[in-house]
Amino acid sequence: MNRTELAARLVEAGGEAERLALLREHPALADVCLGYALKDICWETWSTEPTRAHAAAAALEALQALSTDPEVSALAAWVAGISALTEGRMERAVSQLEDAGCRFRQLCKPHTAAATEVSKLIALAMLGRYDEAIETGLRARDIFLRHGDLLAAGKVENNVGNIHFRRDRYREAEKFQSLARERFAALDDRDQLAKIDNCLANTHALL
Repeated sequence: MNRTELAARLVEAGGEAERLALLREHPALADVCLGYALKDICWETWSTEPTRAHAAAAALEALQALSTDPEVSALAAWVAGISALTEGRMERAVSQLEDAGCRFRQLCKPHTAAATEVSKLIALAMLGRYDEAIETGLRARDIFLRHGDLLAAGKVENNVGNIHFRRDRYREAEKFQSLARERFAALDDRDQLAKIDNCLANTHALL
């Protein structure tokens, strides 16, 4: 069994006792890499399969109970924040994600800390705290650019553009969506290009 398979089994487990038993059965796999696999499941499913996202959060909580690695604790806070998003508990999501970002910065992992800010941006926008959401997103975008992560930077710019669109600020929306399009075109990411072209079409129609 590898970590991906164990993460899937932990998500499908029937409860805390079964998850702890699985982790104790495979102690060599119960590490921070497993934590990242669980985080990926949570992030990939939070908007489409919230039950799986909750299960991934529960599995990471079980992993945290058996681990002394501070990075696992940071991941647990991150995933708890994503899980709170699925429940509509936006204030809790913001709190957990701020905690996660702080923990990753203390571990000298600025890129990972910035990734938690993307989740936080979503929660802030849903709370109507648009200025904070934009500030959070641009702070994360700048870190992604310093690390050469054009895909993540472009996704943030698309999110920021969509916030401006929601506020009827169509010129600002166009500015950030166009920046995002440049990133995706440089990467030849056809999937992201299709999404951003749709956003730009809506913005241009209203302009």
